[in-house]
Amino acid sequence: MRPSDRWRGTVGVALLLAATACGKKDGAGILDGLGDEPAPSAGPATSPGGGGTQERPRPPAPPVTALPTVEWKDGKLTLKEIGAKGTVHVPDFEYSVRLEKLPRGTKVKLGEREEDAGDRGDFAAKLDLAARIGELTPKDAFDFRYKLDPQASLRLTFPGGGALDVSLPPHSVSYGASKALEALKDGRPVLFGPGDVGASAPAAHSLIWVEHGKAEIFGPAQKLRDVDWVALADKLPGRPGKSCSGYKATGEKGPGRTIQVKLVDEEVSIYERRTAKLVDKKTFGAREDCPMFASGDDASTYPDREAIKRWLRERREKG
Repeated sequence: MRPSDRWRGTVGVALLLAATACGKKDGAGILDGLGDEPAPSAGPATSPGGGGTQERPRPPAPPVTALPTVEWKDGKLTLKEIGAKGTVHVPDFEYSVRLEKLPRGTKVKLGEREEDAGDRGDFAAKLDLAARIGELTPKDAFDFRYKLDPQASLRLTFPGGGALDVSLPPHSVSYGASKALEALKDGRPVLFGPGDVGASAPAAHSLIWVEHGKAEIFGPAQKLRDVDWVALADKLPGRPGKSCSGYKATGEKGPGRTIQVKLVDEEVSIYERRTAKLVDKKTFGAREDCPMFASGDDASTYPDREAIKRWLRERREKG
């Protein structure tokens, strides 16, 4: 007798006794299949010709029987009747579009690009606005109230064949332009479209100083693309200054608190916009007077902005 046969016999007797105790005649149902090969699973469906697995066809998307109402507010889109939403913003020189919760099977076209929104109903795309922003005056480009029209629209084709054109709204570019110019700090040139490459040096430099989403122009530039120098500032680690007293919260009485002032110096750098080459830089010390306001226990001072402007004017004229 083989060892495996002795094992089967021992286990079989034990199970038979257990079955008898439970009232099962001859151990019915307990010894069935003992030691047999496992039955094959059903597995995925195969094609009649044996060509492999086949996915079950998905049911068609339910048709959109009536086109939804389009509503834009503060850069946010609502397609009320179908619950779809969208947003637009300009984080740099690109106009970013994002849609969500579109009906399954919706096709979205922007320019020459068309995509299916998929099961999640999501769509995202970007439009390059660099050349358009370059044609703006520096005043408009850095005025948050000015909104640039992207001159583009989305075409939504819903299940059932209905189509809807959604015009993209104008949007401020001041924040995006500021962030895009900061690439110069990382050694990356900033260009306003393909035609901006290799432009000849101007007869007189035009310098723009960008700070906190605002900008000031020095020189003859009429358009942003005419600017060849860009000035950007970096705050240096604060250093201790003198102690100032009398700081009170609104409605607080008494002599107020005494706070040690933090002096925050700044390094201002001038870059060639088209090459990211550093032209010059200078460190400006923080003012040492007592600031008028404090935030909690922080009372900081910064360099005099007029002193920075004087240096920028002189450096531009020097060439």
